[in-house]
Amino acid sequence: MEWQRVHILATVNYLHDRIHAGARDARTRAIYEGLLDVLDPSRREGRLQKELARAVHPKPAKVERRLGTDRRSGQDRRKRNIGNPEGDQRKPFDRRSIYDRRSRDE
Repeated sequence: MEWQRVHILATVNYLHDRIHAGARDARTRAIYEGLLDVLDPSRREGRLQKELARAVHPKPAKVERRLGTDRRSGQDRRKRNIGNPEGDQRKPFDRRSIYDRRSRDE
């Protein structure tokens, strides 16, 4: 069975050279990985375990945080001009109209 191993190894080396030369198609990569699995069965077991682990516990999606924005609307509240919170027609406040606490007789 040594001659089969030699031929598989030669094919793996050829595909390795093709991949590094620029062959980026999925078929070449799959054949290369499959032949490596034939040469080393423990490598296949490890790869399958990793794939099963990823299937059971997928990576969480990245949470995109944008600093300075309102979480609910996606817009910066401070840059929006919504006007005076009490409206335009405010009664003027005269401080002198309030009694002076110091002058109260009790």
